[in-house]
Amino acid sequence: VCLAPQPNRGLLFDGQGGLAATDAFDALPAAFTVEAWVRRGRTGTQEFFLGHGTNQNDQGLHLGFRADGSFTAAFYGNDVNVPTSAFGAGYDERGWNHWAVTVDGASRTVYLNGAYVGDGSGTSVAYAGRGAFTLGAGPAGLFQGEVDEVRLWTGVRTAAQIAAADDRALTGTEAGLLAYWPLDQTEGVVAPDVSKTAAHLLYAGGV
Repeated sequence: VCLAPQPNRGLLFDGQGGLAATDAFDALPAAFTVEAWVRRGRTGTQEFFLGHGTNQNDQGLHLGFRADGSFTAAFYGNDVNVPTSAFGAGYDERGWNHWAVTVDGASRTVYLNGAYVGDGSGTSVAYAGRGAFTLGAGPAGLFQGEVDEVRLWTGVRTAAQIAAADDRALTGTEAGLLAYWPLDQTEGVVAPDVSKTAAHLLYAGGV
C-alpha cells in the first residue's frame, strides 16, 4: 500500500478517455464521505478525478478542479468551489495531495491534506444522482494524472477522523466503510475493492 504515494502506485489516467468504474452504487447515501490521494498531470484545465450519476442538475457528482485551479465539489449545476487562496502556502498543485469531501444533503465540506479548506451548500438542493461511480472522469472533464487510496464512507467523517487516517492503510473492515480501493495492483483490468462490499472497479480506455 502506498502510504506516501509514489509515481509507480495508484492509477495513472491519460486524460484521453481512460477511467475506472463500478455499478455497485446506483444511489449514494444521503450523507457520505469520499477521500482520495490525487496528483495532477496538468494544470490550467477543468478536470474531475471522481464522478457519479448523470449530466443533469443535482444528479452528477463530480470532484476535481476548475481551470483556475480551484477545487470543486459539484452536483452539476449545484456546485461548491474552494479557491486556491484557501489551500495554504505549502500547496503544490502538481504534487500528491489528499482530498476529502463530506456530503450531507446539500451541504459539502472540503479537506485538503487533513485540514478544512471550505464548505457550502450550492443551490441548497441535495444530491439525487443515480448511476456509475467513476474514477478518472466527471460530467465535463477527463482527468490526467494519478489517483490512489480511494475511500467511500457512509455518513459524515469528522475532521479528526480524516486527519488520523489519511496517511495510512485501512483494513477494509472499518465501521461505516462502503468501499476501499487501495489501487496497488500492477496488472489486470480490475481494481479490487477490499471492503465487504466488493465493488470492484473495471478499467476502460487509457488507464
